[in-house]
Amino acid sequence: MPVMFAAGAVVSKLTSKHVARAQTAQSLAGAVAEEVFSSVRTVMAFGGENTEIDRYQKALRVATKSSNKKANIQGAGIGLVYFIAFSSFGLAFYYGSVLVQNGTMTPGAVFTVFFSVVIGATGIGQAAPSLAAFAQGTGAAAMIFEVIAHEPEIDVMAETGKKPEQVSAHIKFNDVHVTKISREKKKKSCEAF
Repeated sequence: MPVMFAAGAVVSKLTSKHVARAQTAQSLAGAVAEEVFSSVRTVMAFGGENTEIDRYQKALRVATKSSNKKANIQGAGIGLVYFIAFSSFGLAFYYGSVLVQNGTMTPGAVFTVFFSVVIGATGIGQAAPSLAAFAQGTGAAAMIFEVIAHEPEIDVMAETGKKPEQVSAHIKFNDVHVTKISREKKKKSCEAF
C-alpha cells in the first residue's frame, strides 16, 4: 500500500506540472481566437486568415504536446499501480499458502484477510479520480495566485502625481491613402480628421 501511494503521489506531481502548461497554452490559444473574432473584419480585409490560423495552431500544438505528456504519465502511473497491486495479490496468496501449509492460518482466514485488504485498498483507490481533479485545480490555482499577487507598477487609485489641468488635442493626417486588399481599384484619401 505505501508503494502504491508513493507511485500515485509521483504521478500526481508530474501530472499537475503538465496540466498547468497545457492550461497556459490553451488560454493563449483562446486569446488568439478572441482577438481574431473581435476584429474579424480587419483580418478579412487584409487577408490575414492564414496568418491567424497559423498563430492559433501554434498555440494549440504546445497545449497538445503538454496534454499528451500528461496522458502518457497518467497511463504509465496507472500501469505501475496495477502492477504493484497484482504483484501484491500474488505475494499475498503465496504467503497465505505457506501459512496454510504450516498450519498457522486456515484458508478461510487467509481469504478474509486478503479481501479485507483488497476492499480497503479499493475504497482508498476510489479517491484517485479526485486526486486528478486536485492536480488540475492546483495547476489552475497557481496561475490565479500569480495574478492576485502581481503588483502593478502604476497605482491607479493614487491621488499623487502630475495631472494636467485640461486636455485638448487636434489630430491631423496628411497624405494618408487607405487601400483594401480586396478592393485595390478603390482608393480613399483621408485629408483630415
